[in-house]
Amino acid sequence: MDKLKALRFFEHVGKAASFSDTARHFDIPVSSVTRQIQALEEELGARLLHRTTRVVKLTEIGEIYLQHCSQILRSLDNADELIVNYRSRPSGVLRISCSSSYGESRILPILSEFEALYPEIIIDIDLTDKVVDIMRDSVDIAVRAGQIPDERVVAKHIDDNNFSLAASDAYLQRYGTPLRIEDLSEHRAIFFRTSDQVLHWQANINGRWRQVDIRPALITSSPRLLRQWAGEGKGLAMMPNWVWRSNSLPAGFRILELDYPLYVSRATQLGIYLLYQRPKYAVPKVKAAVDFLVSRLARD
Repeated sequence: MDKLKALRFFEHVGKAASFSDTARHFDIPVSSVTRQIQALEEELGARLLHRTTRVVKLTEIGEIYLQHCSQILRSLDNADELIVNYRSRPSGVLRISCSSSYGESRILPILSEFEALYPEIIIDIDLTDKVVDIMRDSVDIAVRAGQIPDERVVAKHIDDNNFSLAASDAYLQRYGTPLRIEDLSEHRAIFFRTSDQVLHWQANINGRWRQVDIRPALITSSPRLLRQWAGEGKGLAMMPNWVWRSNSLPAGFRILELDYPLYVSRATQLGIYLLYQRPKYAVPKVKAAVDFLVSRLARD
């Protein structure tokens, strides 16, 4: 048994839930995949996969083993890439995962400048709000909002993620301008939905948190729709401050100040972080991208 090959076959079968898909991916017969995984199970003395004529499914111990195998294989791939690219010009496919709203407002506008500096780098950017594990997934750089991330990765703070209450002139002309937290009960809100919760507005009044009483006009996971409805005067919206700096809002918006500040979370120390694995910084394409993004975003 070629154990490295067996591990790669097992990882692909575990994720694709298919021996035939794995065989096509590696351009080998299905029987070769089967023999390697059977030999791996025999060596371990454990069944990693449940097999029927219709279904291939990981066993409980198979799921645990897959997690460890994936980390080992990614580390090995990273080590190979480091050796191949050591002292070379920045080149190859650079995989970036970025939250959709921040990516559209802050990352996409500067990618042309980066491409002009490093034309041999092929940018593969995925704008998604799904959780990405850069220790496991095939991602070179991730940009995410939240609190200080996992200590296992390098986290460069590139922006704050504080929010301000915003309204369009059209909304203010129709509904008036709120001056106090209590006034919001007579107004309409456009709430943003993350992957796991609706960001209801919070206020800290004399050291005590409370959820703001305001009627929703819309709840959406689309930053574009949130901005559109707010621009059309259909509701107030909490906008991240980096949106204003990126000039991605149309004219006619105003920031409103109430008697107490509003928040979208009771964890007030939020930021935007650029994440990468420390060993990958030695890869020229990753170093070039990290240095460029930090210099262009953290300085604005």
